Amino acid sequence: MGGKRVSWGIVVLLFVLFFPAGIWLLASKMTREKGRERENGKGLKWFGWTLIALEALYIIMGLSGELTVEPGESLAGGLILMTALLGGGGAFMVWKGTVYMARGAMYARYAAIAHAQPDGSVHRIAEAYPARYDQAIRVLKQMAEDGYFPGGYLDEARGELVLPGRRTTPELSKPRRITCPNCGAHQTLEAGGADSCEYCGSPLE
Repeated sequence: MGGKRVSWGIVVLLFVLFFPAGIWLLASKMTREKGRERENGKGLKWFGWTLIALEALYIIMGLSGELTVEPGESLAGGLILMTALLGGGGAFMVWKGTVYMARGAMYARYAAIAHAQPDGSVHRIAEAYPARYDQAIRVLKQMAEDGYFPGGYLDEARGELVLPGRRTTPELSKPRRITCPNCGAHQTLEAGGADSCEYCGSPLE
């Protein structure tokens, strides 16, 4: 979230006066608002489809002869320029909105799973999502830095998401010696590692 923030007034002004920069600033500002990924993603997609519709209307008007140009100017050149600005800008907004909505859905699922867990084990959170352990670490770290877990933080060394008022799990921070209840095999269960017997595949607790 580094860098100087741009006010909505400047964004609107640039959008009117310098269209391409306005598109980029609008998308940038809407994707910086934490906690509103899905809402802003829908807004970006709606705006993108509106630009694409305007581009289609402009082309139809040009092909039907309803658009006029000054002497010496090219109608085809104008159509190509507007297609690039409106169509390209609209496609960019739709893509950005789709990506942002997907991120919002992912964050919401991770947050729901994390709060529903009896402890902060990243391994259990990743298993419930489901996702790879390293993927869960990366996402939860970013969410914690962006303030999605007020007062909480990610302890990467212990593989634990620490939230206020919830017990920690010191037993998960170091390897544990486990006896499989099914086949009786002895093995070491690493923090963040597999939670099933390497011999018979039975779940280990």
